[in-house]
This record gives sequence, C-alpha cells and structure tokens, in this order.
Amino acid sequence: MEWTWEASHAPGRWQRRLGDSTVDIGNAVLSRWPIAARHAARLPAPDADDEGRLALHARVQTPEHQISFFTTQLASPIHASAARCRQVRALAGFVAAHRGGTAFPAVVTGDFNAWPDSEEIRLFGGYKTAPAVPGQVLLDAWEHADPAAPSATWDASNPYVAPGFDPSVRVDYIHVGPPGPAGIGHVRSIRRTGDGPVDDVWPSDHAAVIADLATQPVLRQ
Repeated sequence: MEWTWEASHAPGRWQRRLGDSTVDIGNAVLSRWPIAARHAARLPAPDADDEGRLALHARVQTPEHQISFFTTQLASPIHASAARCRQVRALAGFVAAHRGGTAFPAVVTGDFNAWPDSEEIRLFGGYKTAPAVPGQVLLDAWEHADPAAPSATWDASNPYVAPGFDPSVRVDYIHVGPPGPAGIGHVRSIRRTGDGPVDDVWPSDHAAVIADLATQPVLRQ
C-alpha cells in the first residue's frame, strides 16, 4: 500500500508506558492509491503535559477524484475537554488550509477521546454549535449508521478496557464534509470492525470504524 507517516515530537510518555525508549509514535495514512501530497501539524498540548499530539493530511489520488484525507488523535485524559477544544480548533484550521482543490469533501478520521455529545465534537462538526472555522461543517458519519448497531469503540467488554471500569462509549470518528456535486462523497454505510477477538486475541483497545463513501455522482430522476 501507499503510505505516509509523521512521528510525534514528544514520544516520551508512550515510550515510558511501553518500557522501550526506542519506540516511535505517530500518525499514519495507508492507501491503495497514490498519495500526491502530505502535510502535518502539531496540536496544542494540555497545560500539564505535552503528549505529542498531531494531525496528518494526505492528498490521495483515486481514479475518480483527489481526496483530502486527515487523521489525528486528541488528548486522552477524561477531564481534558478544554485541551481537546483547543486541539479541534487547530485541527479545523488545518483542514480548512488543505481541503480545497477537489470536489470531493474532506474526510477526517481519528481517536478524538471524546463522547459524541461533548463540546469538542460539537465544535469540530460545526452544525450543532458555531463551527471552529466559520462556514466549515464536518458531519459525523456515524449519524448514517443503523440506530440499532453497536456504536461503542471504547467497549467495556474488551479485556484491554475492562480493567479501568470505564463506560462503553464511541470516541473514534469519521467526519466528512457536506457532499460534493451530485452527492459525491456522501456516506453510503458505516460500521464498527475489529470489535471482537480473533483466536482469542483482541486487535486493539479500540474498535475501528469503516465508512463507505460514494465516489460517483448520483443520478436521480
């Protein structure tokens, strides 16, 4: 696969956690199609500790369109909503700077470490409160999911999560800008995956999210 990667500028916390000072931590994008351009940006740090959070942009050249694809991970402490709000303001500005030049809407993915009704998620989306960047709206793709579908990506049934006695909640997101001309980029389906063990091994403490986005115009009579 094609790929791009940006190393964290402050990996110390993760190295201490893993007990390995040689480990590199960062964000990556993998693609079946060529990556025509890439950019990275540091996100503001919480007051107490710089966790080395960043945002990564990849301009993906698909057969039909160029797609501005972004990924990130925000501050993790449950009480750090104010820090995450600062981070999503910076992230929204980063998206605004690199989303243009294509009819396909921007796609923003990542572990936001925030509940769906939190201030930071509403601020980033910009359609349930004033947007972080005037006029920029990024829709939570999960709103297209089957309402009965399991949604928690931080799931208390996961043995990596269970020791903390945390509630099950969705903290991982795919945000998509409003559809382009004739519905290009609209969400066709979305679901969790990696949400159970394979041969008794769970792949991660988080479940993943998969969205199917329309790459062709929708012709309606």
